[in-house]
Amino acid sequence: INSWFVAPDPDKFKDFERFYYQSYNKFPPRISSIVYDSVLSIIKTVQKSRKINPQVKDFVEYTDKYNGFMGVDGLFRYIGNGAVQRNLAVLKVGKGKFEMIEKPTKDFLLY
Repeated sequence: INSWFVAPDPDKFKDFERFYYQSYNKFPPRISSIVYDSVLSIIKTVQKSRKINPQVKDFVEYTDKYNGFMGVDGLFRYIGNGAVQRNLAVLKVGKGKFEMIEKPTKDFLLY
């Protein structure tokens, strides 16, 4: 109890979980948000470069304002070495639940 750790904002995943459950009548594995964000970031990149407009549910949205993609697990971007940078929340282990003590920032610092 009272241990801190970083993780994606749990509220954003709850919205995705609801959407997934309504679509498939079961709950998604936790890792599914990473796959969802990855695939839709590729779609958004193709849309931007080729003006293609596929019909997809827009949980991920690239925006120049944030210099990244807003996905199920929050803001993320790909950096030069191929890694993914994410803005994460600070959570605390409480009595039987996690408590958010600091929300993720809304944008990235430029590098």
